[in-house]
Amino acid sequence: MTSSIQGGANAHRRFAHHVTGLARCLVPASGWIFYRVRDARIDDLLLVDERADRFDAYFQDFQQLDPLSPQACLPRDAVASLGQRLTPALAAHARYYSDFMQPYRLCDAVELYIPAPSGECFGLSVLRDAGMPAFGAAEVASLAALQRLAAMAADTLGPGDVSRPPATRASLLRLYPELTERELDVAHAVSRGMGNKEICREEGMALSTVKTHLQNIFRKTGLRSRTELAGGVEGRRSGP
Repeated sequence: MTSSIQGGANAHRRFAHHVTGLARCLVPASGWIFYRVRDARIDDLLLVDERADRFDAYFQDFQQLDPLSPQACLPRDAVASLGQRLTPALAAHARYYSDFMQPYRLCDAVELYIPAPSGECFGLSVLRDAGMPAFGAAEVASLAALQRLAAMAADTLGPGDVSRPPATRASLLRLYPELTERELDVAHAVSRGMGNKEICREEGMALSTVKTHLQNIFRKTGLRSRTELAGGVEGRRSGP
C-alpha cells in the first residue's frame, strides 16, 4: 500500500482508492465517501460511491446535524460509529434521525479520520442502508485497525501531495468553457463538498441564486447530480 501511493499529482486520489478498497474487504456497506478535511469541515471529495439523492440531501441540509461530522468528532475521535454517538435526546440528533436517516434509509455509519503530515486529515464515511445490520463491535475494531494503518501510510504522502490540487477550478473551466464565472464558483464549491448554505456564505449569494446556478450547471454540462460533480469531474472525464 505504502509504495503504490507515493509521489505524483494524483497521490491523494490513489490513497483514497487504496484505503476504501481495504475497507471494502473488511466490512460490507452500501455507501463510501472519501474526503479531505480542512478547518474542521469537509473540503475536497476524493471518492464518492453513494446514492445521489441521499448525498445531495446530506450536503444541502443535514451536514451540520451529523454526529459524525468533523466538527463533532475532531480532534478527539479518530473512529466513531453513528450507533454509538446518536443521542435522540439531543434536538439536532433527533432531527438528523427523523428527517434524514429515516427518509433516506440510512441504518448506520462509521467515520474514520486519518491524520496527514500537513496537519489536515482525510475522512472515510462507511454507510449502511436500512435492512442491513448496524456495525458490530468487531467490525468497528477492524475499521479502527485500518485507520491506524492508513495514518502510517499518509505519512509517506508528504505535505505537497496532501494539499488541494490547484488545477481543480481550471480543469472545470477547460472541460466546461460554457459556464459563467459565477457558475464556475458554484461548481468548484460543490466539487469540494460544500452545501448550498455554505456556498451562500462563502460566495455572498442568495440561496435562490445558488439553486439557479446549479440548475444551469447541470443543464449545460449534462451532469445529472451533485454526486457526479462532487466525485471529481476531472477524474471522470480525463481518467487517472
